[in-house]
Amino acid sequence: MNAETVPGDDPRPLETRELELRLHVLRAIALAQDRWQEVAAAVAGGEPLPLDGLTPDQEAAVMALQLRRLAPTQRARVRADIDAMESVLRRHRADDAGDAGDAG
Repeated sequence: MNAETVPGDDPRPLETRELELRLHVLRAIALAQDRWQEVAAAVAGGEPLPLDGLTPDQEAAVMALQLRRLAPTQRARVRADIDAMESVLRRHRADDAGDAGDAG
């Protein structure tokens, strides 16, 4: 068993779970960036976010953004972060699958 895994808890390593949670939030930020004018208008008007399917965690993350982070100039940075984190997560999942295969 991985030292970062607690028995009876989620069997995935802590680092994998943390990456998945961060990616979950970054994807909502990327969506908000794609629709930044609508999001900014909704925030300014005290209206619900015009983004369907957000979880409460994602909505809270978008609402906590400073409007400058929604600007199109920030898109490349967020997309690069998502790509990098997805690559690391794929490696973690492959390692986890390999570890499970070795244990059986």
